[in-house]
Amino acid sequence: MKFNRKLWLCFLVAILMGGCQKKQDTLTQTQTDANESDNSETYEELGREGQLSEDIINNEPKEEIKVEITLRLDPSFYDDRVVYVNQGITELEFLKIHLIAIEGLGQLESLETVFFNKVVELSNLTFLAETHHLKRLFIDYVDESVNWNFIGQLPDLEVLHISDYSQPTISLDLKRNERLEYVGFTFGCLEIFPTLLNVPNSLKYVNLQSNEIASLPSDFEMPSHTTVLMGMNPFNKDETTPNNVTVEFASKVLEQKYLEPSNLPYINGLDFPRKR
Repeated sequence: MKFNRKLWLCFLVAILMGGCQKKQDTLTQTQTDANESDNSETYEELGREGQLSEDIINNEPKEEIKVEITLRLDPSFYDDRVVYVNQGITELEFLKIHLIAIEGLGQLESLETVFFNKVVELSNLTFLAETHHLKRLFIDYVDESVNWNFIGQLPDLEVLHISDYSQPTISLDLKRNERLEYVGFTFGCLEIFPTLLNVPNSLKYVNLQSNEIASLPSDFEMPSHTTVLMGMNPFNKDETTPNNVTVEFASKVLEQKYLEPSNLPYINGLDFPRKR
């Protein structure tokens, strides 16, 4: 009897120990699974953070590439000057520079607007043929007689504006300027209407404000869709004047893209030392 009771007690102890071990194994497995799940989420989050960081790095502005431009200056007073310009620049002003020519503009493949502001010695602009996509050209205050044949080398040109110049007569052949929308010769000394050959259908405006033109030519043949601005000339509009000729101020008629720009990136000639 005692032997049977002892066997029974041993049997119960064995059952209890087996149950505890199974419970412990289950708890251990649960903790292991939980740890693996936590680690998996942590790695996934780090992966997202790592990708985000990489994206931020890739989206940072890249450093501008500088290219070398050589300014050929009046040798009587200045040595030639080398300047460095951002390769991707789209607009550039040359301010108060005794400029003869420029080398290297062809490297500025995005350059669309050039403004020569008070560049009195500039007369030969054939170097602009390097600017493959030039759309707007402004020249303000030039004393020299300019040879305008270079215009034919700028097929993408849309705006040509010249102001404060000294030529009493001007002739332009626009045969290769099929995109030209605006021609302006203002605040100068034109005495007769400029000769414009092969006028393209794209031409919207001819601005001759503030010159010395007293009358239109007898063979005036400007297309009817081209507005001619004759304000501030000794010209009197009457009933014989074509409808597309006006004496209104240009600033009241023209869109902003045809007016002289401001706040452009510029190279200032006042920073260049003179020869000693």
